Amino acid sequence: MEHVPRADAAFAEIDRVLAAGGIAYLDPAWHCRDWAADGLNVRPYRDLAFPQRVRKALIPLRDSILYRGFKQVPWRAWRRLRVNLSGGPCTLKYRRLKANYEHFWCSDSDACSSIDSHEAVLFFESRKYQVLKPKGGNLAKLLFRAGPLIVRKPSARP
Repeated sequence: MEHVPRADAAFAEIDRVLAAGGIAYLDPAWHCRDWAADGLNVRPYRDLAFPQRVRKALIPLRDSILYRGFKQVPWRAWRRLRVNLSGGPCTLKYRRLKANYEHFWCSDSDACSSIDSHEAVLFFESRKYQVLKPKGGNLAKLLFRAGPLIVRKPSARP
């Protein structure tokens, strides 16, 4: 999914083609990093321009669980509240990345979408899917970071 330029369209297509009662198993590379396309995490400082050096120096902070938690959890809670209050299906919010198709620096340097795992949960929940994994309530879904998302489409009503 991280290599699909329009992740929102791909999710809509999954919803469209999945049979009533069907199960979708999604396990993409959630949260692809914007620095991967430039290989900032693997290239030496001497090869980088000054702005890239600053971005590289900030990778340990930006990649830390604490930083990401303080940044993502409030946003996720706000999104969950808004989607629940709207009562209807929500669109998938994701970040478009500038994929690097010329030089493969590291894993997902060719990714063009960074998808928040919680946004994927919201997409399916807003369409009344049953979330089979991650298991648990809203807190488990708010803290969902990695691994597969497994959902079951509602059965057709007679």
